[in-house]
Amino acid sequence: MAREQFNRRTRVMRSSSWMANAAHAARLISVVLLSTLVVGCGTTKVERDKFYPADWPDIVGAAEDCHGIEGNFENKGVLVDEKGQRREVWFTDLWPAAAVITPGHPELKDRIELRACEHVRLALESFTYRGLYSDLNALRLVIRPSRQSARDSPALFEPCTELRLPKGHPYPFNQGGEPNILAYCMKSSLQVSLQWGTGGYAWLLGLAGDGSLLVRTELAELVGIPPIVWPTMEAGWARFNKVP
Repeated sequence: MAREQFNRRTRVMRSSSWMANAAHAARLISVVLLSTLVVGCGTTKVERDKFYPADWPDIVGAAEDCHGIEGNFENKGVLVDEKGQRREVWFTDLWPAAAVITPGHPELKDRIELRACEHVRLALESFTYRGLYSDLNALRLVIRPSRQSARDSPALFEPCTELRLPKGHPYPFNQGGEPNILAYCMKSSLQVSLQWGTGGYAWLLGLAGDGSLLVRTELAELVGIPPIVWPTMEAGWARFNKVP
């Protein structure tokens, strides 16, 4: 009887473990599928394409470890869409609501308020988290918007807030309530993606030859009613001057 109960418990544990691993595998597959959709047309690095403005500097990328993007940049820049139309854009506007909720700020920082922060400082953090079978390494993009300090302040800039992408574990190992965000370095470009049910955002970050920050933005969604669905894509180029 004892042996039979032991065998039964072993089978249950194996079944539970198999189901958990299968669930994680399914989520990993969804990441690949989303990445294929979001970075449609083979866009996997910050490089000149037919939509890149002809009057912008050449692209030099973010270095092999992507730490080339670290530094201070103007928050206000220029966005050029696929039709070549230009408009003002703020770096803090590029990130959707799900990505702007940060530690210490339970409520979403109003984007208009963040536009008053003239500069943004970018940094990359390496961290370790527990995967399926072992500890894994990952990257986190840290965005620190700041505003000009008062004249009597010893500091040049005062921090407005801090955005951490991802906040905790990256997708698909993120925990309850965290956005499905993944950041990784690939082909000398920092790639950040945000997934939801039928679509997602992708940002590819690198540098231009003059030191300005380049961001290739892409939005992809599946529209329609299953089984009849089709993908939609929206993309643009944004550029932000480097702050000395």
